[in-house]
Amino acid sequence: MGSFTVYFDGQFWVGLATRESGGAVQVARVVFGPEPSDYEVLVWAREHFHALDYKDVDEAAARLLRSRPCGNPKRRQRDARKSLEDSTGRTRAQEAWQVAFESEKGQRKSEARARRRALVDERYAQRVEKRKRAKRGK
Repeated sequence: MGSFTVYFDGQFWVGLATRESGGAVQVARVVFGPEPSDYEVLVWAREHFHALDYKDVDEAAARLLRSRPCGNPKRRQRDARKSLEDSTGRTRAQEAWQVAFESEKGQRKSEARARRRALVDERYAQRVEKRKRAKRGK
């Protein structure tokens, strides 16, 4: 039994292959670089999958990999269909960029709010000081 997963690790697109042979779990990792299309992954798998360098995994990680619930096949099919319907037509890299952009946007908003609040407080302090000076006759 084995699987092959392509994911974005924050910098590169990576393929992770797992297989179980003789009770031991082995993994292999391949870095794609830019986001590969389905066709490119298929061509790569046809030409290079047999040459992957698998490494043994320690028992704790192997238990974690084995403990993934198989689940009901009909539910998996429904979840897969739902995820395909929910897709926005953007690539995963674009999605990752959008998430980063949204977090930076929130940070910029909070900084702008703090600047505006500081400016309001400063103007209030100036008005209070001006009133004090006027009361003293200066």
